[in-house]
Amino acid sequence: MEVMGWPKDKLNEHLKNVLKLLKEKLKWKLKGEEYAEPEQLGEKMYITHVEFEGEAPSIHEVITFSMLYGPSVVEILDPPELYITAGEMQDILADVISKVHLMDKEIKMLAAQNKKMTDVFTTLEQRGIIKKSASDDKKDEK
Repeated sequence: MEVMGWPKDKLNEHLKNVLKLLKEKLKWKLKGEEYAEPEQLGEKMYITHVEFEGEAPSIHEVITFSMLYGPSVVEILDPPELYITAGEMQDILADVISKVHLMDKEIKMLAAQNKKMTDVFTTLEQRGIIKKSASDDKKDEK
């Protein structure tokens, strides 16, 4: 599982808290936690990751974890084949669909807020209340 942010010293602490949540609340059995040293990415950002093996109570929990935390890779080592009931599949799909709808709603809200703010700034610029910054002028030239 990978995480990006700052300050540097808080990244592995955050990963440890996520794994603690997996163990305590979601009842995963974890072993072999290997934390990487955070690497600088840009001026202030850092990136790091943790690799671990885990045993989840169900495939539903693996999918829920994947949707909530977006790990880069999830390998299912055992069992080599999975059997799930129609009811389990319905529950999984209901969670996935719910998350997609929520994300779609949030994206639409952010787009509407962005448009509104852009309109407000355009109006303020047109009335001479504010001026474009030098970086905005450079963007317009491109």
